[in-house]
Amino acid sequence: MTILSVGFVQVRVNRKSFDRAVELLNCRMTELSLKRDGKYSSMFKRECSCDSSSNDQILQFLRSNKIKNTISLFEEVNTLKNFNISNLSVDDVVDLLSDNIFADKRYGKIRVFVEKRSNNNEFESFKADLRSELKALLLEGSPRQADTGLEVIVSNAKNGSESSVLEMNKTLKYGVASFLGGQSDFLILISLIISISALIVSVRRKKTENGDDIPYNIRKYVKEKIWEASTSRKTEDNSKISSDLNALQRRIDAIERRIDELKRRIDELYSEIEEVQDLVKSNTDQGTMIEPARLTEKISKKVEQPPVEFFLSTPNADGSFNETSSSQTYRDGATIYRFTKIDSNTATFRIDERDASLKLALQYPDKNIDPVCEALNAYNPRATRILTVNDGEAILQNGKWVVDQNKKAKIRYED
Repeated sequence: MTILSVGFVQVRVNRKSFDRAVELLNCRMTELSLKRDGKYSSMFKRECSCDSSSNDQILQFLRSNKIKNTISLFEEVNTLKNFNISNLSVDDVVDLLSDNIFADKRYGKIRVFVEKRSNNNEFESFKADLRSELKALLLEGSPRQADTGLEVIVSNAKNGSESSVLEMNKTLKYGVASFLGGQSDFLILISLIISISALIVSVRRKKTENGDDIPYNIRKYVKEKIWEASTSRKTEDNSKISSDLNALQRRIDAIERRIDELKRRIDELYSEIEEVQDLVKSNTDQGTMIEPARLTEKISKKVEQPPVEFFLSTPNADGSFNETSSSQTYRDGATIYRFTKIDSNTATFRIDERDASLKLALQYPDKNIDPVCEALNAYNPRATRILTVNDGEAILQNGKWVVDQNKKAKIRYED
């Protein structure tokens, strides 16, 4: 009988895995750099988890909080992505990013970072933890040499032994999944399991006592793997649906608040109209005419004019808007902000909710948003919505609507 011998060729760390490892190193160094500042440290952990945040999100956090030294360190660490990784193994990369790079004098910012912690036991613990995280990350995205070839699995499967299931599990987990670069999906996994099962069937000519072609423990293993893959896919789908529903619910809540506000204002207007009608009726019944000017004055006090709105586009860098650029009507492709006058020299403002306004604002958030708005969460390049949590306030001075830095609009970015 011919035994098929199959093994997985060891493949070195690929560029994608290396870049992810550099980003993990960068996030952990940023986290440690901010640890001495309780305010920024807690904010960073809350808004930029190293398990899920992108490089852009972390850099946006540092820039929005103007943490200059850490920005310089972050940018230098990011240049490690240009490193030549030809023929580097997982262990080589782990040594490079958790140890060797800290002693490389070519990287000045990293060197200063290390020197500040040279006599600190915490830094040694940091490197040890980093080493473990890097290895786990690289092994997840890089192929490994299988511990045994399929001929061992096939030989054990002929006897339906317990060890064959364990070997198959190890091979699938560290050989097959890694050989496919960690990108195999549910269908590929099923096809792979079925192929291995077919190989075992072809080798095993002798049937088991209950007449099955495949031993019970092998069939049980295949069923378990199919169930695990299916459950994982459902969990991911449910998570995405939940996120979309939460975003939709927030938008509905904002609309309902606006409707309640309008209803309240309508009720107030009806009440004021009734008071004016009573005033006119009372004046007529008594047979004494109030002078027209006095009656007009009383009516104007009862019936307020509707709020005056106007629209503006991009603010100036100093946090102001040119009054001459304002428009009494919304302009598609130009309008970003909607202003509501409180009096002749004061107005509140918010980012207009229309899709065209949001899209225009998100094109250049540093110019269109940051000068007059304070973000309550880190900017996300995938954001498609902006929720104005609190309106800002502006004062008309010398032909400009000026926004005080303490009265910026409070906003939140949403996917």
